[in-house]
Amino acid sequence: MSVLCIPVDRCFAGESILLDEQIDPSFLELTEKDELVPASPVHVCGTVYCTDEWIIANARVTASFRLPCSACNEIFTLQIEVPAFSHQEAVEGLKRGFWDVGPSLREAILVEVPFFVRCGGSACAHMDDIQKYFRDPEKEIDGHQPFRDL
Repeated sequence: MSVLCIPVDRCFAGESILLDEQIDPSFLELTEKDELVPASPVHVCGTVYCTDEWIIANARVTASFRLPCSACNEIFTLQIEVPAFSHQEAVEGLKRGFWDVGPSLREAILVEVPFFVRCGGSACAHMDDIQKYFRDPEKEIDGHQPFRDL
C-alpha cells in the first residue's frame, strides 16, 4: 500500500519538497486483534531533498493510539512522536516516478510505542483502586506466603 509517495523527479531537479501530510493510519496494518488502535491520522511534517547519491526525507511524525493501560486495563489515548524521522535511499536504486516512504514510516512509529504503558503517564491514574490487589509484605504472617512455594 502506497502511503507517502514522494515525486522523485522534483527532487532530481534540485527542488526540496515540503511535507505537511495527514495520512490515514491504515498503512500501519493493525488489525482488530491488536490492542493498539489508531485514534487519529498520522501527521508528517518535514522536507525531502536530493544529493548526488541520496534522496533523503527528514520529518517530525505524530500519531495517537487507543490502548489499554498495563496496570488497570482501562482504555486511554497515547500520543506518539517521532521527532527526527529520517530515511534515505540511494539515487541509483530509484526509478523515476515516486518514492514510497511508508514502510520506513510504519517502522519508526511502531518502534516508539512503549512495551508497558500507563494511563496516567508514569503512574496509572487508577493506582489507588488497584493497590488492594498487590502483595503487602507487612501483612504477611510469619513469612507465610501461600502459593509461592508451589
